Amino acid sequence: YFAVMYILARGGMVMFRGSEPVETLQALGLYKVQGVIAAPAAVAEFADYYEKVPAFASGLESIYMGGSLLSQELSNRIRAELCSNLNYGYGSTEAGIVAVTSAKFATSIRGAVGYVAPALAVEAADDAGRPLPAGEVGRIRIGGPLCVGGYIGDPEASAKSFKDGWFYPGDLGTVTAD
Repeated sequence: YFAVMYILARGGMVMFRGSEPVETLQALGLYKVQGVIAAPAAVAEFADYYEKVPAFASGLESIYMGGSLLSQELSNRIRAELCSNLNYGYGSTEAGIVAVTSAKFATSIRGAVGYVAPALAVEAADDAGRPLPAGEVGRIRIGGPLCVGGYIGDPEASAKSFKDGWFYPGDLGTVTAD
């Protein structure tokens, strides 16, 4: 959401994927789109098309991906076929962009999603809500001034996801010391 608003505020254009990958790719070329925000599976469809039609050149300057883990193989294919400036991250509507890094770095460490964004705190916690030491797997929680404090009109969902100033997205993970 924040990335889309930033693009629009700068006078940029936001385009949503068509019903078929080839429609979207044609529109990317027609409108000279420079950047894409998408899940790895969607960008993989684009890479498949570029591999099948090598005469169709990509004009993309930047791709930001998130939503699921990115494999080393897919990262390599996308950087070779579509765009070398490939970034990967983790975030949510409730907390915004939480962590981001270059895809080359993210895929070099199993399960990595990036460096924690400034002004945010991210911890892995046990079931009782106690923070775990660096490197231990637990329930991810996110805190900071950009996080919302609950869901409007849904106290039950708010109670499940927001506790003691933290947002719990429901993901398991670990946070390293660096």
